[in-house]
Amino acid sequence: MKRSRLEAAAVCGLLALLVTACSSSGSTPGADSDIASAASSTDVKCGLSNGQKATGAPIKVGAIATMSNGIDFSSAPKSAKAFFDCVNANGGINGRPVEYSFEDDALDPQKASALATKFASDPSVVAMTGGASFIACAGNQPIFEKANLFDILGVGVPKPCFYSKNMSALNAGPRLSLISAAQMLVKDAGIKSFASGDYPIPGLGDWVKDGAQQYAKASGTTLSYFDLVPPPIKDATSLVTNLSKKKPDAMILGFAASDNATYLKAAEQQAIGDSVKFSSLTPSYDTTFPDQIGPYWNGKFYS
Repeated sequence: MKRSRLEAAAVCGLLALLVTACSSSGSTPGADSDIASAASSTDVKCGLSNGQKATGAPIKVGAIATMSNGIDFSSAPKSAKAFFDCVNANGGINGRPVEYSFEDDALDPQKASALATKFASDPSVVAMTGGASFIACAGNQPIFEKANLFDILGVGVPKPCFYSKNMSALNAGPRLSLISAAQMLVKDAGIKSFASGDYPIPGLGDWVKDGAQQYAKASGTTLSYFDLVPPPIKDATSLVTNLSKKKPDAMILGFAASDNATYLKAAEQQAIGDSVKFSSLTPSYDTTFPDQIGPYWNGKFYS
């Protein structure tokens, strides 16, 4: 099976431009610059920037993401699609459009492997990019390696996404994100102990927990406990009751945004936000999240 390395390189170059575009905008005091105001059309640079629709032979690119069964990480491939749509409307890659498609692994490793096999068995698919799966990386690596297919993930979650030969994730990942949250709470809030939680997915919850334990040891703080809870969270009240009993200085939520919201609503019912600092990883860094959790958490929750 042969794939065009030139086409794949062009797609990877476009993804690099996407990352640059998303991180380079003017600043607005007191607000995130990317949501404070809509970008003008002159700010968008994509494709050949010529305003002409690409009509040549399509370049196929795929992605696999977890988008159901309690976890929705569709924002990563949807963002990639929006960018490729812009590329295609502005000359494409030297006149050729990117034909981008993404699939839902439904939090099922077998389905993820089947989807990887489908993409890998199609020699016209030159690259994978923009994916965001909670379970696919470990099983998909040997499939992609055999097919000489490479995957630049929009969001990497479990450990194999960051340690696989044919995959590279653009984010820091949940382990480093949790450590960053803990560092912020130690520095800015002076916490001495913290608790956390994640999903019991192989290469995820255990890996993040190990990072929390190592940071606690290095920083002289205490990891009070670490919850491993299958998605979606169904009994947040019991989790919060346990948090109230253990009384750590802070709770760092490692779940998907919807489960973080469920947890915080239960915490609000017990008014525990008045005595425990709350933080989370990047899934809660979303413009819709404040409305999901309500005004009680103003000044009490950090993402």
